[in-house]
Amino acid sequence: MKSILVATDLSERSDRAIERAAQLASQSGASLCVLHVVDADLPSAMADEIAEGAKEQITSLLAKDNIKAEVLVEFGDAWLTISEVLAAMKADLLVLGTHRHRGFAELFRGTTVERITKQSNVPVLMVKDPVMGPYARPLVGVDYSKCSARALQVARDLVPDATLTIVNGYHVPFKGLTERTDAHGQMSKRDTEKYQSEARDALGQFLDGIDHDLGKVDTVVKEGGGAVLIAAVAEKRDADLVCVGSHARSWLAGALLGSTAVDLMASGATDILVTPL
Repeated sequence: MKSILVATDLSERSDRAIERAAQLASQSGASLCVLHVVDADLPSAMADEIAEGAKEQITSLLAKDNIKAEVLVEFGDAWLTISEVLAAMKADLLVLGTHRHRGFAELFRGTTVERITKQSNVPVLMVKDPVMGPYARPLVGVDYSKCSARALQVARDLVPDATLTIVNGYHVPFKGLTERTDAHGQMSKRDTEKYQSEARDALGQFLDGIDHDLGKVDTVVKEGGGAVLIAAVAEKRDADLVCVGSHARSWLAGALLGSTAVDLMASGATDILVTPL
């Protein structure tokens, strides 16, 4: 990783994003750029005053925490300007805060963060938690797609030494019709073990096909899938970083964002890394 861009709206939660971006830059030796976007529709005198104040505030924060970074203040629409700067500087990672203190789902769906994540061709890290040190308990949700393979690679690069918890969910088609189930819809232990064994074999083949050293991994295979399963395992394992691909399957159009990524980012349970192809 050579360069990291972190965008801030000057809120306390965006300060956490700057701290995490600085930690990752220090860990990887990457350069760091801190960006703030001023609304271009404001009256020019007001916009100039806000821009000057923003630059002073960011510079002061960086000096207080002894962070070396370029400070960039631009005028424009937030999501579009961030995307343009990201492309121009050819950054390897974009880091964002959760922004302000309103409801997390309200913040994410259909707003700046979702738009940026849809358009980004580099991994996007949304930071929620205070930075206590390097990530130590990363979790990656996989569905055998190229995006999830990429998510594994990026997660390992960001967290080079920790064990990667890899979560994969399997689906039993027409379970109520094709398998014997009890009154609660549960299959027998024998049938459950059969499906789990098949799913583990498939996951093993998927991981063997990844041309990247994943280091130490711990796999979790359960019936279910999507954000619900990933979030449940993340909570049980006390994961401090959850990584997923931006698209569930390679046939999805590039402008779409997979529902698992959307739901996880909207939930705000912990720091989320969304990785494109």
